[in-house]
Amino acid sequence: MNSKGFWYILMAGSIGLWVVVLLAAILVPSVSMIAWIVFIALAAVHVLEFPLVSKKISDKKGISGSTAFIKTILFGFTWWLALKNGIIEK
Repeated sequence: MNSKGFWYILMAGSIGLWVVVLLAAILVPSVSMIAWIVFIALAAVHVLEFPLVSKKISDKKGISGSTAFIKTILFGFTWWLALKNGIIEK
């Protein structure tokens, strides 16, 4: 779990989840409502992560708030936890 590759795979998985849920919401009518609920829940969790956890970690590491916000929305804990543990630098 201290491997950069491991965390980058998790980050790619986070992007993949965003894509799959959004495509399902748009293209698959039978699961559209569920997919939109998952999409909104995912967005809410990632938005809440920013002020509660990510901002504090990124401030300590000298990363701008806008960069931290974007990376938290896209990657969630897979970004800020790896950053906190010193596995990645930005």
